[in-house]
Amino acid sequence: MITILKRINQLAQKAKEVGLTEIEKTEQTDN
Repeated sequence: MITILKRINQLAQKAKEVGLTEIEKTEQTDN
């Protein structure tokens, strides 16, 4: 059970990082 939670946490962290880089890309394009 703990390993599943850790895995979900890792995926959420990765998704957050990817989302942030995507936002930065669009901001750079707008400028």
